[in-house]
Amino acid sequence: MIKIDDIKKLMECTILTGFIKPDRQDKITSLLIVADVESGKSELIKTMRSYPNTCYTNDLSFKGLIDEILPKVEQDLITHILIPDLINVLSHRRASDTLFPHLNSIMEGELRDIKFYGSSKTFSKDIMAGLVVGTTKHSFEQKLKSWRNNGFLSRILPLTFAYSEMTRLEIDEAIKFGTYTEPEKAVKDFKNIKPHSFTVNIPLDVAKQIQIMKDGLLALNEYYVLGRTVGGYKLQLQKYGFRLHKQLRTLIKGICLYNAQFLPNVYTYEVTENDFNDLMTLSKFMNFKFNEI
Repeated sequence: MIKIDDIKKLMECTILTGFIKPDRQDKITSLLIVADVESGKSELIKTMRSYPNTCYTNDLSFKGLIDEILPKVEQDLITHILIPDLINVLSHRRASDTLFPHLNSIMEGELRDIKFYGSSKTFSKDIMAGLVVGTTKHSFEQKLKSWRNNGFLSRILPLTFAYSEMTRLEIDEAIKFGTYTEPEKAVKDFKNIKPHSFTVNIPLDVAKQIQIMKDGLLALNEYYVLGRTVGGYKLQLQKYGFRLHKQLRTLIKGICLYNAQFLPNVYTYEVTENDFNDLMTLSKFMNFKFNEI
């Protein structure tokens, strides 16, 4: 899709965090993609289905999550749940009120025992999985307060964008002449690689730069401009940014795998300065500013 390569790369690097061996502090990266209607969010998320560690669903019920998806997470077959449009999930109001606190626990890797609809389920280990989900700007603003209060927004990286007038005209021209195409499939081929296969180390100098970036993003995302709100709506997502720090550390490992020239039977890699430069480039969309492309 026209000028959307950075958005697609950020999504793909997020999926690649599922191929990293988990440690005690880093979490699998999750993404909440927010953009206007017709921005191509669903089409972009669909391209991630080619990864074997993903589960793609147009809707998500509490029972379906527990009975069908999480057993595959437990078996290390799935690391990310893809939902192209959260509006479908949110339409089941009572069910979604029950669902989101458990999604919080799953993103934190803190779910082992669960009760639902009068029955209970116990997993053999703490369950952790990431989310890549999309929603419209209007729907996001309707749920903004509740997602802030229940901690959902503090556990997931925001990805927002908007089309510039030039990009909109280019897309219209491509549609007019019949040359418009949907986004292509994912770049990397991991079909023969199991989740949690790679160890990726972060050198201390890069780790220090990530910490500085975390502080900058934390300050940038303190407010959300909501309608005519003067000064913006105060999000107060994270006071210290520890969750954000962990997400960025895992994400740069995913970027490292995206950029790696893989060698046979080599499963340990090290983050480079080039990987950090990519993280800096992609970070321009990790906010609620809806930067234009």
